Amino acid sequence: MRNGGDLTGKMIEKYRILFCLLILAAAACTGCPNKTPELSGGVSDEDMFPPYQKPIYFMSAAEIDRYIRFLSTREKDTVARLDKILLRHVGQDHRQNIIGDFPFDLGPDNLPIYNIKESDCVSFVESVLAMSLADSWRSYMVLLQRIRYRHGLISWENRNHFIEADWQESNRWLIRDVNSVVGAGLLKTYDLEIERDRFYAMNGRKNPFPPQTVRLTYIPADDVHKIIPNLKNGYLFNLIRTNHTGKKWVGHLGFIRVDREGIVYMVHSGIPTVRMLTFSQYLEAQIKDREKRILEQKPYFEGFRFFAVRGDAMARLRRIDGRLAPRIIITGK
Repeated sequence: MRNGGDLTGKMIEKYRILFCLLILAAAACTGCPNKTPELSGGVSDEDMFPPYQKPIYFMSAAEIDRYIRFLSTREKDTVARLDKILLRHVGQDHRQNIIGDFPFDLGPDNLPIYNIKESDCVSFVESVLAMSLADSWRSYMVLLQRIRYRHGLISWENRNHFIEADWQESNRWLIRDVNSVVGAGLLKTYDLEIERDRFYAMNGRKNPFPPQTVRLTYIPADDVHKIIPNLKNGYLFNLIRTNHTGKKWVGHLGFIRVDREGIVYMVHSGIPTVRMLTFSQYLEAQIKDREKRILEQKPYFEGFRFFAVRGDAMARLRRIDGRLAPRIIITGK
């Protein structure tokens, strides 16, 4: 397959037009899972079309390798790389529960360990983070699994199934909680019992872990508009949902993007595609829908949590995994 440097002017224009059409299609949707607009005027040609002019989800593995190598050389700052990689995912098809452990473990779902053509909200976040830290295809693929599995041990049981108790705990080397900075004076707490017994039983497995309850902070729905000026480019967001029993949990993930004019956007994978829309738009839609969902006893929007990507993430990981970090473990047991 020809690389981006070999593309003729006509092929470059073809990809440019195709990508623009995808962006326009994405601009028909807002919210998750509601459909609506839009994409920022603060996105430049340089952001959207650096060399190897394709969206990520149209690239082969070899092309992704070239793109990662190019970007890691050009952009030394992790958040700057993350920002460009986010834009290259816009238009990627969304499909829920698309990633599993195959071929290293069958698991109850028999799903593949890798899929760049589609994403759900979690696999989108994992892929963007891994790509932002990587300097090659190999390091991207290993980082992707290191983020997804406890201690990098690949098996269904060791996958970070629970965002609050598994994913965030396993990835403290990568992210840090910034709730107390973003929402100072506004925070509320909630306790969440991790229902591992039920989850493992549903999947025909025995739970090997002890009972666990986690206590977390969040910025409540009615106060979220106050913290928009505090949001920074590259923040990871958790959307908190509540049901009629009062149980709260992380119901959605994505990234914050702040453009050159200071407008705050969110980029996330939701029906039908990965898209970018203003944070204010999304918040307004969630608040508007909240009362209706409460009356219908359906899960509703409760608030947000925020995390920053650590600038020294790889140094921290080397202290855990050793000189050859990132490291994953595949055993026959």
